[in-house]
Amino acid sequence: MLAVSAAPRANAAEPSVPAATFAGQTLQQALLTLTDLGLELVFTDRVVRPDMRVTVEPTVGDPRLILDELLRPHGLAARLGAGGVLLVVPASAAESVVEGRVRERTSGRVLPGVTVEIVEGDHETTTDGEGRFRLPGVVAGRYFLQASQPGYVVLQSEIQVTPEAVTALAIELQPIPLTIEEIDVRARTSGLFAGEISTLNFERAQLLAMPSVGDDVLRPLTMLPGTTGNDLSAKFHIRGGRADEVMVTLDGFEILEPYHLKDFDSALSILAPDTIGSARLLTGGFPAQYGDRMGGVLELTTREPDWRQRTELGLSVLHAVAAHSGTLPEERGHWLGAFRLGSFELASTVGNEPRDPRFSDLFGKVDFTLAPNKSLRANLLVSEDELDFTEQTGELEVSDDGDDEEEIDLIQFQTSYVNAYVWLSHLHVLQRGLTIESRASYSRIERDRRGDTLAEAIEFALRDRRFLRGAAVAQDWAAKAAERHDLKWGFELRRLDVDYDYIHDRDLADPLAAIRDQPREGTTRFDQRFEGEQIAVYFTDRIRPSARVTADVGVRFDENTILDDEHISPRFSLSYQASSRSRWLLAWGYFYQSQRVYELQVEDGVTQFFPAERAEHRIVGYEHVFEPEAASKRRPITMRAEIYDHHISDPRPRFENLFDPISLAPEIEADRVRVVPSSSRSSGLELSLSGSLGDRVDWLASVSRARIEDQIDQLTVPRNIDQPFALKLDLRYRAPWQWQLNLAFELRRGWPTTAIAARNQVGPDDASEVTPVLGPLYGERLSDYRRVDLRGSRRFEIRRGELELFFDIQNLTDARNVRGFDVNFETTDSGEVQVEKKDKHWSPIAPSFGVRWVF
Repeated sequence: MLAVSAAPRANAAEPSVPAATFAGQTLQQALLTLTDLGLELVFTDRVVRPDMRVTVEPTVGDPRLILDELLRPHGLAARLGAGGVLLVVPASAAESVVEGRVRERTSGRVLPGVTVEIVEGDHETTTDGEGRFRLPGVVAGRYFLQASQPGYVVLQSEIQVTPEAVTALAIELQPIPLTIEEIDVRARTSGLFAGEISTLNFERAQLLAMPSVGDDVLRPLTMLPGTTGNDLSAKFHIRGGRADEVMVTLDGFEILEPYHLKDFDSALSILAPDTIGSARLLTGGFPAQYGDRMGGVLELTTREPDWRQRTELGLSVLHAVAAHSGTLPEERGHWLGAFRLGSFELASTVGNEPRDPRFSDLFGKVDFTLAPNKSLRANLLVSEDELDFTEQTGELEVSDDGDDEEEIDLIQFQTSYVNAYVWLSHLHVLQRGLTIESRASYSRIERDRRGDTLAEAIEFALRDRRFLRGAAVAQDWAAKAAERHDLKWGFELRRLDVDYDYIHDRDLADPLAAIRDQPREGTTRFDQRFEGEQIAVYFTDRIRPSARVTADVGVRFDENTILDDEHISPRFSLSYQASSRSRWLLAWGYFYQSQRVYELQVEDGVTQFFPAERAEHRIVGYEHVFEPEAASKRRPITMRAEIYDHHISDPRPRFENLFDPISLAPEIEADRVRVVPSSSRSSGLELSLSGSLGDRVDWLASVSRARIEDQIDQLTVPRNIDQPFALKLDLRYRAPWQWQLNLAFELRRGWPTTAIAARNQVGPDDASEVTPVLGPLYGERLSDYRRVDLRGSRRFEIRRGELELFFDIQNLTDARNVRGFDVNFETTDSGEVQVEKKDKHWSPIAPSFGVRWVF
């Protein structure tokens, strides 16, 4: 756990000269070959860099002597470390030094402010803003090294300090109170289950390995237990909630609108895959530091550049991307930048329609180490989308006088979206166990939609301009009040102002438009500016009354001045370590969500803000690790089961399209209805298992039994994304010849839909007109949903860097999954009205491919 090691295989042969030559290999590959011959080596890529290569074949036969010959041209040497392990260090290291870096085990992020000390000695220090530490002048000998920080398991490990050598360590701290026995078990698991209630962790490699349109980092999340989404959108729902109930943060900052291509149901995220290092998804019962969203939290962390310059170039059928990273002079920090440009006919993948949106995004960050106990980070994220779409169809007819006439349907859309975020973060380690993180940010979001349609069944003209500006300051404090008492508190002050300029004229001849909340004909107009502040203060206390029990108690205060809403949210969670392999978890709390100034649904005629919604979460969970047989190559199977019950009070009204969820202008569609629940409830059981088959296959499986229901007019109505049953399976196969394959399978009940009939009815002018008649809201279901996706990739070592080729096949079996249907009415000669429903499907089989070059 303390060092990146290359240990010999269990059945290594006796040392002998290898048959293969070393010349031409990278130095890292050559050292791994020596481990197969019985040498126990420890090295890091900071010392043994990936660009180091063996140019001269060793002339000796003993593996230990070969090691010296391989290292000498690169200014490196092998020093004897603890337990007889050989440490690869710079040959110039003349003093005994203990140094290294501390990271969080689950996410891999570096940890500043960690106390690192030699027990019963006078050597002690804290990690800097990059998580690094250095203990010089340590006398050779055997010691116990301890690393500790509030909120993490205290780690002790025995180390051997050799004379005139550098002992390099890579320390990982577990962010949960576990016994040492369980740490050893979990070191061999995937790390997906974090040991916290309703929390899942993903590393960059896991995210990029899963099948996904455009390497999108959010789309694979729908394969996790408790989540769902549709084929087109990158938005996802947690336990039946709306997509806007999920908070998305990047490096600790909330991204207010994290999606590209909003005209296509937000088809991609604005976060290029080359920038993401890890993800953490909280699906319920989250701590008091998170607020104003009641469904869940997605924490994204950008990758940490290493010491060397690194460039990534990528090209696929969907986009081109370039990323570059490196270090500042004198290693005072590092930087990362990425630019992505895309233009693809996404709608043709879904509905075979010739629409070609364009998008781009730019990300940059710079980390400065101001002092050993101070660091500063600057982040920038900008995204832009454009759509210029015109579709014209015509049908030639001959009039009574013989002249040609043409009936023309015309649809035009021009849209533009610009998002810009900039934020600064300052970390200060004041003293042992006390840290302060301060943030300041500015956000700017612009929307410009224009469209008009001239057709037989619909005529409309639309203009939608919105301009949001936001500024915020926040601060988080963490302190260790006592040996088993960790405190965290903070505040956030955010100011938002938004300009609305919206108008649409409509004339809907479609008889289906009679079910709309708004009239078929008319004008919806709104032109107003709103300003408001959001204030939040929170406090949490993590208490460990015993080695087996940890309790988190928190409270949060939120105020939204747009409605003078003030709320207090108590929260509580408990973890009980039943054994070294099992744990019980529970959580309870209130979670409020206000309607922010930019969330007013003016397009549907809403001109007033609604009070904050409140969700009460009650969750019970159980985790267990099944240890495999001693001779087995499988890693342990980890199981998690959770029972949850979320009760939502005062849910605000929402607008939905009953028969087809996809539209360029959903507010104009004839099937647009208003849903006004008095309360809602989401409950269910989630069972997840992860493990491996041998040393080449990793798998994750989950099954869910759940329901999400609204109370409407004293009736219990399933929500439009209610899925009582869902089965998900993800298989990752590390094939020979450096191929990697990932297969994802999903089976779920079809989402609810509404029955419809029609009758002829005499109108005000004594003319007969078709009147639609709806059945019980969401009283029927679409057919079950089945889908298989496949992703494959292969890496090649080339003269300069590494080349990766990949392909992605969405809906491998070309399943015809129904998303909704078109509704038409036909009147028979007898006057009876027949309803014709034509199924509309999600995407057919959709292959894509690309290449990525890293150097």
